[in-house]
Amino acid sequence: VSYLPSYELKPLTYEIEGSNDILEIARLADESRYNNELFKELEKFVDNYDKWITNLPNENKDIENDLEGAKKRIIQRLEQSSKRMYKGIELLKNDDLVRESFQLANLAMLMQMYHSGPKFGGSQRQRNNINSQDINYKKQEKFKWRPFQLAFLLLTLDSLVREDSDFRDVVDLIWFPTGGGKTEAYL
Repeated sequence: VSYLPSYELKPLTYEIEGSNDILEIARLADESRYNNELFKELEKFVDNYDKWITNLPNENKDIENDLEGAKKRIIQRLEQSSKRMYKGIELLKNDDLVRESFQLANLAMLMQMYHSGPKFGGSQRQRNNINSQDINYKKQEKFKWRPFQLAFLLLTLDSLVREDSDFRDVVDLIWFPTGGGKTEAYL
């Protein structure tokens, strides 16, 4: 006899199938890499999200019939998010100012991550006598976005730059555990 209901949830993961190269912030911070290959990798990233959405009904067949409406609404919202991400990629392809802003935002985050590390942060910097102008940030491949962070960036691009966007008045929130990287995605 159990007095409290219980249900075992799958552990949270940051991993996605496919190439994680697109998650390297240095690649997105390098203006010379914005070409068809990069755009195809971004599209493949969203394609993998679409595959995950497609598999959700099969993975959740145990959802009771009275919750079927909620399940359909959630899947529709996920599909809408996917369309918004593709729209963000189209903006990167076709709008020089959006592409440059996106690239510079990635460079700013890359620099922040590098500067907050032990090699460059605080008094260590003074002891090592490191000059930030001597750093080639575009070679800092160890810094990566988590998939939800890159997805959030792509998702919100259209509503940030187009005043007539259908989602201009939508507040997109990230639901993720503490320490998961929400602040970096918002910045």
